[in-house]
Amino acid sequence: MDANTTLLAYLPGIAAVLVLAYSVYKDYMLRKEEVYLNAVSSLSDGAASIRTASVLALKSLIAPTALRRSARRRQETIAHILATQILEEEDPFVRSLCSRALSEANFYTRYHATRYLYELNLIAWARRNAACIKNNASLDRNEEALRANSQALASILKRWRLRALNLRGVHLDFTNLTGANLRRCNMTEATLTHADFTKASFKRTRLDRAIITHSYFRGTSLRKASFENAVVCYCRFSKVAGSDPLNHARILLNNTYRDTPPPPRELKHRDSPTEVFRTTELDWVGIWASTQDEHVLSAEWRSPHSDELVTAKMRRTPSSEENFTLLRTESSDKNDGEYRIHQIAQMPVPDAHFINGERQLVADKQPWSAVRWTFLSSPRHD
Repeated sequence: MDANTTLLAYLPGIAAVLVLAYSVYKDYMLRKEEVYLNAVSSLSDGAASIRTASVLALKSLIAPTALRRSARRRQETIAHILATQILEEEDPFVRSLCSRALSEANFYTRYHATRYLYELNLIAWARRNAACIKNNASLDRNEEALRANSQALASILKRWRLRALNLRGVHLDFTNLTGANLRRCNMTEATLTHADFTKASFKRTRLDRAIITHSYFRGTSLRKASFENAVVCYCRFSKVAGSDPLNHARILLNNTYRDTPPPPRELKHRDSPTEVFRTTELDWVGIWASTQDEHVLSAEWRSPHSDELVTAKMRRTPSSEENFTLLRTESSDKNDGEYRIHQIAQMPVPDAHFINGERQLVADKQPWSAVRWTFLSSPRHD
């Protein structure tokens, strides 16, 4: 019996094995599809136990690395679903499961989860700020949602190793980023308050115009980071590598330094409180900060859609704390005018208030809002 005859004898058996393997694979894929559809449809169920089972089922679908394009698209969709669930979920345990599922997913899914969590982080910040004015039960709910989102994002960033990320304007308050690799990330205009950056790396990270308060930097690398016009207050720096970039910060106030040379611009005392505004005006973000004149703020605005830097002086007009006005003068774009403040509300963050009102400028009339931090001259670490 020659080789061809032998091969022909085995062909029926080989064909049967291939048919069986294909049927098993097809059945497996159908079962995965069924698991996915059932899990997604059950996420809106009223029972937390059912939502827990749904999250665990979705977690099993994003743990392994997918090879097929359709499977990768499915995992990207699951990342979006779980990121959104963190924001909308009311049960803390289910929220934590969603966060853990994303942080333990494969690299491809974590990459997309980071993008979705970042986009939702900006939405959660705006929702929480708007709820401050209403001062009702929704404030607590929105504050919990924002913190859950920030913590989920932080848990993924702590595992990040490869790509630089665009996190412009991200809000990472009350988060633990110990050991996080944030090299080359764009964190321009971020708010980083009450955060732990122990042994994190900010090498070549952009922190321009960021507001950083009450945070810990122990054994942190700041080599070649950019702090252009940043506000850094009440932070603790210990054994920091490459602290020279801090010299470019706009305000350095009441920070402590241990085994780290303090920047020459560090202030330990001001005769009046230091005010910092982070404003939102259409797609422009403004950072206003106190000057030597307690009635004048030095202001600048940038838009992610423009390279233009707009500067101006903001002068507080004499009136009550609850209903004062700011006059915008010496604008680099000649767009002077008046900022009226309608409401001021305490935020669930130390030293911070949320403000909204209306501005009347040469070019237009628009609503505006801001978060205002007021830092006292005496040191305090929370």
